[in-house]
Amino acid sequence: MQTKTDFRRSVLACSVALGAFGIASAAHAAEAAAEAVDAATDPNMIVVTASKRSQALIDVSQSISVITGADLAYRNQMRIEDFAASVPGFNFQTAGPRAIRLILRGLNTGGSGATVGVVIDETPFSYQSGLANGSIDTANLDTFDMERIEVLKGPQGTLYGATAEGGLLKYVTNKPNVDKVEAAVEANGEIVDQGTTGGTIRGMINIPFWGGKGAIRASGFYQDVAGYVDNPLLGSNNSNRGYKYGGRISLLLKPSDNFSIRLTGSRQDQKFDDNSFVEVVGANTAPLNPPANQFDIANGGRLVQNSFNGNPNKNYYEYANLVLDWDIGFASLLSSTSYGRLSSEFRTDITSANAAPGFTFQQAFAGVYGNDFSLWGRQTNAVKRWNQEFRLTSKPDTNIGGMGLDWQLGGFFAKEDVTFEQFFDAINNTTKAVIETPFPVGGSVLPGKYEEYSGFANATLHFTDKFDVSGGIRYADIKQESLVINYPGLITGVPVITANPITRSSENKVTWSAAVNFKPTATTQLYARVATGYRSGGPNLIIPGAPADFKFTYGPDSVTNYEAGVRTTLFDNMLSIDVAAFYIDWNNVQIITSYVSQPSGTRYNVIGNGGKARSQGVEWSLAFTPVKGIRISDTGAYTDAKLTEDAADLGGFDGDQLPFVPKWSNTLNVDFEAPLGDNAKAFGGASWVYTGERFTGFTSAPGFRGHIALPDYSSFNLQGGVEFGRYSASLYVRNLTNERGLNDYSTGNGYRLTGLAQIIQPRTVGIKLTARY
Repeated sequence: MQTKTDFRRSVLACSVALGAFGIASAAHAAEAAAEAVDAATDPNMIVVTASKRSQALIDVSQSISVITGADLAYRNQMRIEDFAASVPGFNFQTAGPRAIRLILRGLNTGGSGATVGVVIDETPFSYQSGLANGSIDTANLDTFDMERIEVLKGPQGTLYGATAEGGLLKYVTNKPNVDKVEAAVEANGEIVDQGTTGGTIRGMINIPFWGGKGAIRASGFYQDVAGYVDNPLLGSNNSNRGYKYGGRISLLLKPSDNFSIRLTGSRQDQKFDDNSFVEVVGANTAPLNPPANQFDIANGGRLVQNSFNGNPNKNYYEYANLVLDWDIGFASLLSSTSYGRLSSEFRTDITSANAAPGFTFQQAFAGVYGNDFSLWGRQTNAVKRWNQEFRLTSKPDTNIGGMGLDWQLGGFFAKEDVTFEQFFDAINNTTKAVIETPFPVGGSVLPGKYEEYSGFANATLHFTDKFDVSGGIRYADIKQESLVINYPGLITGVPVITANPITRSSENKVTWSAAVNFKPTATTQLYARVATGYRSGGPNLIIPGAPADFKFTYGPDSVTNYEAGVRTTLFDNMLSIDVAAFYIDWNNVQIITSYVSQPSGTRYNVIGNGGKARSQGVEWSLAFTPVKGIRISDTGAYTDAKLTEDAADLGGFDGDQLPFVPKWSNTLNVDFEAPLGDNAKAFGGASWVYTGERFTGFTSAPGFRGHIALPDYSSFNLQGGVEFGRYSASLYVRNLTNERGLNDYSTGNGYRLTGLAQIIQPRTVGIKLTARY
């Protein structure tokens, strides 16, 4: 049910949108999208910076997907969950509105470290310490005023280091324009099935100065996020509603033709009253023998999550980046200095969570706190990261022995400071006060540090204008340390003072890549690549009463990726084909496992290494333009990712499919545009998104069941509108058929012994107004 406050927020958002629409002028994004459609059929027209230099896509000897800013706006793809389906082999696992795990080419076993790196322009923004929760605390940037997004598949360790062993997500923001004034505004309102309304306002302005030698560009947004999950225990409707806001400002100075300075700062905040899990039938009392209807929505189909205290959450991420770029004659020298910070705070009601199958924490602690109590966990993850990179890049006309030569040399430094705090409170349900006696529940604080020095080099030798060979290497020296401070309580037990509470780890790692590229025609490319990547190891917690075989450090895992691909356009750019096949060996796989300390019996989750895995498959992107104004495109992947030996600590066995990786996934788009007269046109499109059967994460906890097959599902999206010169208006529908596709699931942990699941957002209908000057 929509509240008066929700209604007022929506009216305010739509009023701001209409006012902005009336005073701004713009060229509609569909026109730019049409240009992007034309460019997408010609790999010579698409320029990327994946190799830390500007290259035509047809010169890049690896699998890469590019989504232009115009296409993001046209399809209303404002976050990772929206645009991931446009990239073959790109999957994700949602962990509530604040957290998302990225998965490329199937590399996922549920560890705490990221396997997909994130970069914003020249700023690395994925965290490498195992204590930083880098796997789910991902920079999920609003995509407004984005030039493009590049997704590199396969390990990128040579250029980007740790966390990029599965691939890389790179945001490329629009630079300040020194040639002209620009401004834009975009506003939308939407309503979610069984939920409330929401609205968004976004704006940008670009101002040149200093006679064309400088410019400043600023953008910002505010989003009132619609909710659709109720909490009857608290009498709250649409309790997962929230808001997001953020901005970016960038200054570009070009005092001479051979020197430029770019300074960028950005921050994005979001806050939600609750997470978006819903109660399903589940299999709480019989997880090893679940009923046939375990995935059905409980409560008669109403989207509900009952909790005594709610699960509020908020986070922010911010960064500042200074890039100095010199042309020093024989090469260009770039210095990139950046600082990033992420903070994530959330509270989780664990009252109905399972201490054992069919037995909740509320039941377990009733003898201590009585019957009218609940358990509320509170956690804070905070990371600060400093980066410095120097990079020397050859000029485009460099040659040796009459052959073209592109080369790079670079040095990199990174430092992370991590604070990880986790506490639990017993709450009196009547007074909502914390119960201090007879025992606190307990908690812990885990500060940590990460430091890396690395150097890299790569080169491409052009034997002819049709054939080249490239290779690269990176050496990294990594040191880490951590400390656990336990506070006494029923969960954490009585702390044991150790002689040396600080644990440390040190490692050296070398990664390399090699590729060949053959272009038989100007629009056809054949390539093959071998590359390695890794995810750093680190220190583990010191656990009181740990088993004798417990390791206080865990090792890095690593991958070797083999791939071959073809890109081509045929019939005068009427048909484009981009296909890649890959095979990946994954060794010493990092996993989350658990140990029970003695004599308290407390279970601790720690990081370990659990054997080997393999991923192989095919990815494709196809586009067909039968007549001008109509385009049909298809992107998809077949991914066979599985363990290749038993991993007892993980609860997995040889042959088990890796979590949240569908064997088959596919997205089919049909788009059109048609003239309506002078300076006016209509545009529209439809998308079908198919996600195949996936498996949930593993678990080694006795009596619990993990690795559960989730049903496949399809969703349909529509968008269409009209453009009148500089103005446009459009309508869109996401999840047209209101599919209840599952992104995550557990057999228990719901109120009154139900299960919990994450579903894709219900049917959402919206209107968008845009303008650009």
